Amino acid sequence: LVIVFSMFPLSTLAATIGQHFQTPEAGWIRYDDKSPELEYAGNWSISSPHNNSHYGGDSSFVKNPNGDETLSFDFTGESLRIISYRTNSYGYSFIITIDGVSEHITIPAVSTPAFRRMIYEKTNLENTRHSVLIEAGPMNIDAIDINANGMLIHSDSPEAPVNFTALSDIEQVTLSWNESMDADNYIISRS
Repeated sequence: LVIVFSMFPLSTLAATIGQHFQTPEAGWIRYDDKSPELEYAGNWSISSPHNNSHYGGDSSFVKNPNGDETLSFDFTGESLRIISYRTNSYGYSFIITIDGVSEHITIPAVSTPAFRRMIYEKTNLENTRHSVLIEAGPMNIDAIDINANGMLIHSDSPEAPVNFTALSDIEQVTLSWNESMDADNYIISRS
């Protein structure tokens, strides 16, 4: 009997920048670049004509930035990926800020154009609501992947109530929660 222990992580199972993701991996949910939760500002363009190689048929891009191109959104969950079209025309440069912590990302042009490639990944976040701001230089957004226990949220959406409890007896169910500061009302439905 031989037992082998490794002090090194198994990188063959880890996702890598530039990796192709035709569809989201198991445990991830994909949102198209046109999802209403995404807020674009500045000089963004939509690729054309319709191309099925892009997720959803097209992608959003900045080729010649003027300095005010941003993308903002919120999400819940522990992990985030940005999926992109990689071009041979120019490299990508952007600043991504998650919950006030910024990273400057530079990605060189590729020799052959490539669709649905991961250009950014953030994992091991707390499973809570996160705010994202991307200050775009030249770049392309094809899709956003969020781990399956999370979801993309419009940044204007109020926080979800927390500490929700339901107590029942024979005649009624009593619901309670800590209210959200930004909510005007709550809709409760029964399934």
